Amino acid sequence: AARKIRADARLQKGDLAGALADVTKATELDPRLARMWSDRGALRDRLGDHEGAIADLGRALALDPANVYLLVNRGAARQRNGDLEGANADLTKAVELSPGNSTAWSNLGAVRLQRREVDGAIAALTKAVEIDPTSVSAWINRGSARENKGDHAGAIEDETRALEKAPRNIVALRNRAAARLGLEEVDAAIADLTLALEVDPRCASALRERALARVKKGDRDGAIDDCREFLAIAPDDPAAPSIRAELERLRAP
Repeated sequence: AARKIRADARLQKGDLAGALADVTKATELDPRLARMWSDRGALRDRLGDHEGAIADLGRALALDPANVYLLVNRGAARQRNGDLEGANADLTKAVELSPGNSTAWSNLGAVRLQRREVDGAIAALTKAVEIDPTSVSAWINRGSARENKGDHAGAIEDETRALEKAPRNIVALRNRAAARLGLEEVDAAIADLTLALEVDPRCASALRERALARVKKGDRDGAIDDCREFLAIAPDDPAAPSIRAELERLRAP
């Protein structure tokens, strides 16, 4: 108990390494405590040690196999570690055990989206927003899934719902801009990308996307400015060669 209290105190101060040391000692003193393995797994995940987190959460699940919280957390760690199949398995089991868990449905939808299972992603994310309509990430991801199916209007609707909850969310703004471009709503797309750049003036993706939107609008000077700024911020970005070519084309007499 003393180790746990000290670990919590260190965690509140932002001392993740110190908290990890205390929790590790607690697992050594009594390896039968699922909570300690769970806490150590969460700390390892936050420190970027996803494989260690997965191992610790596996130890916790061996002691408490029907714990939905552990399944959701291991699913998230597996997703971050690139193991989408394992993440899908954990999160599928989590929603089977707890059908009303919006986080499990939302995370499952995100994993399915990464696996390019778009219809399955939409189904899972629809469950998530039905259970918790305030879930920004679920609205954003369902909007992405709808855009992947070519449903631009549906994507705009979902990203707008996300922005009602988080008006300065750059991902939602960029996603809505992409969907608006799909409907030829160029001015509205530029407005979304401009707002995203007000939130983060160094967002290279938003600069690239606004440059191309301005090209589409015929705003040559604005597109040149965005191309230059993008290349200044992200000269080694994979998109840099195409932006350089576009800048040369725009500059040509």
